[in-house]
Amino acid sequence: KEQDDATLLLQLTDWLAEQEDYTSFTETGITLDEATSMLDPTGKKEIFEVIHNLKEKRKDMSILSITHHIEEAIQADEIIIINNGKVIKIGTPEEILYDHQLLEENALEAPFVVQLIESLKKANIDVPQCLSEEELVKYL
Repeated sequence: KEQDDATLLLQLTDWLAEQEDYTSFTETGITLDEATSMLDPTGKKEIFEVIHNLKEKRKDMSILSITHHIEEAIQADEIIIINNGKVIKIGTPEEILYDHQLLEENALEAPFVVQLIESLKKANIDVPQCLSEEELVKYL
């Protein structure tokens, strides 16, 4: 069932990305609620590729992705932390994901790459603040 849902989402977002004159979606955007939950890594990767392609082709479209997986939030332009129905903070991934106090207070764990960078800094290894493992590897 989950794989069928993923296939349907992929087809829908691919179709939307191709619709140059489909303006009702540019005004309202698209909401993805836990779009990658219960998917295997390949399915998740496919969803993110479609979202990325959609963002590139339809720059005027808002994409709201609701997730409990902090690793997925790295790719966002903006993150909204909501706890018990209240907006706690809005900011860029860098602002949110490197705010250790904010994450701790809201029972969130920093993404692996942020944890790794913090460990390297504690070991007196100078590394830049970044959000992608590829960028960190490239620097090292």
